[in-house]
Amino acid sequence: MINCPKCNELIGEKHVICPICRYEFPVEDIINIKKMMSDRENKIYYHKKEIREEAAKKRVRYLAAMFIALFLPIIIGFVLYMITKNIRFIEIFSSLGLAAEVIVVIIGQIKGVYRCPFCDRTLMRYYGPYCHNCGEKL
Repeated sequence: MINCPKCNELIGEKHVICPICRYEFPVEDIINIKKMMSDRENKIYYHKKEIREEAAKKRVRYLAAMFIALFLPIIIGFVLYMITKNIRFIEIFSSLGLAAEVIVVIIGQIKGVYRCPFCDRTLMRYYGPYCHNCGEKL
């Protein structure tokens, strides 16, 4: 929306003549309006792109933390089992891995890892490339 230079009413960008006061825009004004609108659209596009990239990085870091929290204690338990031949190490460290996994999942929910960066609503499982709530590309 832009303001008419003559009557100062809000009108659409696509108008060449003001529908209220019938002021006809000069060609230079039309070119400037179109340039201003494309600049605004480019800023919005790149801002949304930055938001998407940051959300994707957050999901990758979270996924890495999930794998480390689950498998690192299990690997440590298995190595200790191989050294000592005591099966209790696998049981204890596997339990620690599962507990760490639960903690990582809770932290992910608190930090909003699987939330849409645009509408801040929870993304469902297998959410795909678009938010099912607001329709924005993720």
